Amino acid sequence: MRFSRFATAAVLLAAALAANQRFDRLVAHAATHAEVDRKTFAQFPPAVGKWRVEKVGLTERQLELLAVDDYLRADCTAGSGRLISVYVGYYTNPDRARRHPPTICYPGAGWVKEYEGSAVLEIPGFDSALPVALTLFERAGSRQMVIYWYSLSGYTASSATWQKIARVRSILAGRAIAGASKIQIAVDIEGNREEAQEEIEEFLAEFLPALDGFIPQGLRAPKKTSRGVFLGALRDGG
Repeated sequence: MRFSRFATAAVLLAAALAANQRFDRLVAHAATHAEVDRKTFAQFPPAVGKWRVEKVGLTERQLELLAVDDYLRADCTAGSGRLISVYVGYYTNPDRARRHPPTICYPGAGWVKEYEGSAVLEIPGFDSALPVALTLFERAGSRQMVIYWYSLSGYTASSATWQKIARVRSILAGRAIAGASKIQIAVDIEGNREEAQEEIEEFLAEFLPALDGFIPQGLRAPKKTSRGVFLGALRDGG
């Protein structure tokens, strides 16, 4: 009986994986890709608002694993000396944007996952909230909060699953896919989780508008409309 249940579960898992791969192939075939007119991250300014932006390069191994086409990796510091780490990866192939989430990369560097879930950020100056994936890590007495989300053709998604759904929405809406982006923010937790989240929200109020022109059809400066559109074209992300 136990073997029968195991065999059944294995067959169902194999079928689900095959269906998922088939779905990805169908979506990739149906998608129309647009020509990209964007600034490269080599042009990203050395300062954004009160934050100084110090760029940090990826290693050859990291570039190989992430398969990123263009990226910004930077340590951002303000007058207080507080540091917020940023990674923005741009991918011409949306499938590659889902590679190596923090739950894979951080444990490989010795961090222990303390919490994994989601959050809704209230960005000062923006009309609508931003859904993100949120993870807390601990290592040698230090704690760090990591949040990330995906941007695809004007849609915002807080998980790899919702990123796939965003691709389908783009196809159904007749939108061409102009690359996908993954935005990841990390900050050490010195007080409690709520304080760290507020700090990230305040940082994003200055950082998000600076991404205009670097991420096609994705994050844009705040706009106020009768519908309260967030980042130009926010859609519910999960």
